[in-house]
Amino acid sequence: MSTPQPYASERFRSEAARLLGLLERRVRDTAWLNGEDYSVADIAHFGWVRRMAYGGFALTDFPALSEWVESIEARPATSRAKGRLGLGV
Repeated sequence: MSTPQPYASERFRSEAARLLGLLERRVRDTAWLNGEDYSVADIAHFGWVRRMAYGGFALTDFPALSEWVESIEARPATSRAKGRLGLGV
């Protein structure tokens, strides 16, 4: 059994909150993280952002990021990939 690490847990939460805030501000101003075009930046961040609840965060607290996730979820390639991985459509 591992020993709880309060410093590490708080560091994770504060860094995640900082990054989510940065992403929220970015997608308020642009459709995608890299500007007007969907890119590897969106792909790289999508997975952890859509699963942010494991860190104790709610997507509803980030309205622009929530719309960004919905936009990626609506992409046909995302549906195909999720189906192949058994993540549901």
